Amino acid sequence: MLLFWISTIIAFIIIAYIVHKFFFKDVRGNPAEDKRLWKFWGIRTFYWQGVFLIALGILALILAIIKWSGVWPLLN
Repeated sequence: MLLFWISTIIAFIIIAYIVHKFFFKDVRGNPAEDKRLWKFWGIRTFYWQGVFLIALGILALILAIIKWSGVWPLLN
């Protein structure tokens, strides 16, 4: 069971990093444009909440597929 939790946490961190790298430039904006909105705390908070929720959803989907297919015997 410890292996399951360690691998789940590592997978969550990797997925969150990939989501962050994929969406960060779109949210932050073009450096030539005015970036005052990014300096507000609320915008940054919503961004990280979105990254967290998207990564959590992707991880839940991956775990559901793994459990459904029976690949990982620890989940049965």
